[in-house]
Amino acid sequence: MTFRRLLLQVEKANRKKLWDPQFLPEASATEPSADHYKRTTVPVFTVIGFFYLVPLFTSGPGLAEMFDKFYDGMDKQWYTLLLQVRNFGGGLETGSFQHLWYISTDFQLFLVGICIIQIFRRKHWAAIAVMSGLSLACCSYSAWQMYNSDYYPFPVILGKTYKATIDTLNDVYVLPTYHAVCYFSGCITLLLLLKYKDSHISNRTAAVLWCISTACCLACVFNKYDWNRGEPPEGNWAKMAFGFGDKIAWSFSLSWSTFALSTGRGGYLNSFLGWKHFVPLSRLTLGLYVIHVPFLNLYYNASRERLYYSTFSLATLFFAALVWSLLLSILLFATCEAPTGRLEKQLFSCRAPARDKKPKVVASYVKNNDVEEAKKNGDYDAKFLHNTWSRL
Repeated sequence: MTFRRLLLQVEKANRKKLWDPQFLPEASATEPSADHYKRTTVPVFTVIGFFYLVPLFTSGPGLAEMFDKFYDGMDKQWYTLLLQVRNFGGGLETGSFQHLWYISTDFQLFLVGICIIQIFRRKHWAAIAVMSGLSLACCSYSAWQMYNSDYYPFPVILGKTYKATIDTLNDVYVLPTYHAVCYFSGCITLLLLLKYKDSHISNRTAAVLWCISTACCLACVFNKYDWNRGEPPEGNWAKMAFGFGDKIAWSFSLSWSTFALSTGRGGYLNSFLGWKHFVPLSRLTLGLYVIHVPFLNLYYNASRERLYYSTFSLATLFFAALVWSLLLSILLFATCEAPTGRLEKQLFSCRAPARDKKPKVVASYVKNNDVEEAKKNGDYDAKFLHNTWSRL
């Protein structure tokens, strides 16, 4: 999904029967990068702008302190959000918009991925090898961070000290090196889908891969149990092994699931995840992510009564936050994301002039390789004709 906009050109070329699966599109990385930047940054600053208006219509015992921190954070960190470097510099333990580090990390990895795609666009396996090498290097760096340090290999609820818990968040978890393997595994999966989408995989092999994927997923989830209850394993090697291998196992689980579902090997899971009503919800995911944290902070700080924590109360709060975030995301999409996308198309899209295409004439030109004759007669674009002939 990361390279969806860039690879739309692949689909276009494939419909024209010009694209060879061994090659990637010769497109500039500037356009998808700018598009990705606009589609994330504009909604973020729109939500922040509306959050400045919240004190006008609500009040609560904790709102004054919360907004003091919010104003101070925006005064000091606004440029990091604009430049998409919020994951550097620390200070993520407080504030209403500390979760925006993820958008910065995503954008940084997006730029790296786009550059790799462009540099190795004609070398399919070279791009996969480079991404795999970078993933292993980043996992090694995360493991090295664990050596003789108080860091944890992932954020925990109960740490030995509060400082160790916060330092893990600010110095380890938010870095692009921590998430690189998950990100690049998604890119590699997409490249493999382009190449092997129609390849035959036996049911036995698919079943084995599903079992391995499920085992990796469950191991990554339940291995964190002891860490989160304050009883982590002792020694550097346990932390280093977990820091190196946890994300790799998780990435494999997601990669195989994505590949299997995209090629129709998911059974009932394919039918469920392919439900058409998920499509409009998918357009609200960015808004949901940006809105839900400030909404919860606002809810807690505006409350005038003590909040009782139980399974039922937390489940109730979950659904309340989900519904409110969905409604506000719809408003954000209607007032910001959709108009921004429409305005971008109106201002920057160039519609090609209509031409009278003559398939029969073009076919004869292709057959005779008479590019100059086609150019002279103006029957068809010579560059397009030359590319067509060279692919046949």
